[in-house]
Amino acid sequence: MNTETQTLVFRISLFVDHLRLRPGDGAWDELTQHLGDAREDDDPDDAARRAVSGWVSAYGPAFETSRERETIDGLLVAAAEQGF
Repeated sequence: MNTETQTLVFRISLFVDHLRLRPGDGAWDELTQHLGDAREDDDPDDAARRAVSGWVSAYGPAFETSRERETIDGLLVAAAEQGF
């Protein structure tokens, strides 16, 4: 049995007896937007670091039950696509 639902910020799924949290719909778009905004900052690199740090803090609980490599790769791709 595989059940999944969306909360305000997380996607929660239950597969057999394992609960899994992932960043919710729009989370990656939100990160991309903040990284895009960082390019316009007086210190783009610092703004990008703050954007990623804030995003990771907000979605941190999801990283305990999601595939870590997938999340790290997603962060690196989002940053690279915005020129960081």
